[in-house]
Order: sequence, then structure tokens, then C-alpha cells
Amino acid sequence: MRKLNMRAGWLDASFDIVVLFKSLFALLEVIGGVALFLVPMTVLRSLLNQLAKEAPLPVLVQLFNHTAQNLTNDMTLFAVIYLLAHGLLKLVSLALLWKRVLWAYPLSLVLLSSFIGYQMAEFSKTGAWSMIALTVIDLLMMVLTLLEYKKLSGNFQNLKKSYERISQMKKTIENYNLAIVVFNIIVLVAVFVSVRFVV
Repeated sequence: MRKLNMRAGWLDASFDIVVLFKSLFALLEVIGGVALFLVPMTVLRSLLNQLAKEAPLPVLVQLFNHTAQNLTNDMTLFAVIYLLAHGLLKLVSLALLWKRVLWAYPLSLVLLSSFIGYQMAEFSKTGAWSMIALTVIDLLMMVLTLLEYKKLSGNFQNLKKSYERISQMKKTIENYNLAIVVFNIIVLVAVFVSVRFVV
């Protein structure tokens, strides 16, 4: 039993840590989307050029230079919409998971699956390893969400059974009380009748 409690505690702690991490990441996505919307294109290009000059790895220099050269209004608008939608959807679903709202678990699994599908499509187009990293984190989140959902739905079933037992006990008590009331009425009628005929 103690081993089971330790496992449940470990699962809860892991789930909470991943939810916290994902929440912070989703919040950064929303902030990034808003910042990207507010910052003018010229400032973005100069920022990317500055990052390219200071990047320690040639791969990063190439990435920043390529992004600065190909930066368009459409690309920026897509990034803003993606970051805001992705971040806000994740924040809402993670807030519901944090509060242990039972129906949010299947919803979160559907959202995570769609994010994984999109990330894999992006990886196949661009070869960006960041998509693989995000997918691994999302897969970990899915596993923990499934385990937590299984645990909570089991607790919910136990709670439901307890509620049904309490309802049954309440009905029994109500029936018992009704029987007592009927018995008392019969006794009162019998006393009244006997007093009436005796006197």
C-alpha cells in the first residue's frame, strides 16, 4: 500500500512539474506572439542581424541570417497567429488539468495529438530539430496525462460508488422514517379508537 502511495505521489509530482513547465512555455508563446505583433518589421530584422553577429555557433548564424532575409509580413502574421493560438489553447487546457477537471484530460490529449501532428509535418518540411524536442515533451505530457486521468477517473468511480451508497442509505433511512411515522399514526389511531370505545 505504501509503495502504491509513493508511486501515486511520484506520478502527481511528475505531472505537476510537466504541467508547470508547459504552462510557462505556453505563457512565453503568448508573450512572444504579442511582442511579435507589436514590434515593427525593421526592428525584427535588425534584432535578427544582431543575434547573427553574436551567435556562438555557425548553424545559429546561418539560421538568424536566413530568417532576417526571408522575413515577410505574411510570415510574421502566421507566427503571431500560431504563437497566440497555440499558447492560449495550451494555457486553457493546462489550467483545467491543474484544477483536475476530469473532462479536460481527453480534450488535452486531442490537443496534444494535433500539436504533435503539426510538429511532425513541420519537421518533415523544414528538418527543424526543435519540432522533435517539442514532440518528445508533448509525448511525455500525453503519457502523464493518461496516467493521471486513469487515476482520477478511478477515484471518480470510487466517489460515485460512495455517493450511490450514501444515497441508498438515505433512502433506507427515509423509508425507515416513513415506517416510523406510519407506525406512530397507527398507534395514535389505535389509542384514539381504544380511548373512544373504552370511555
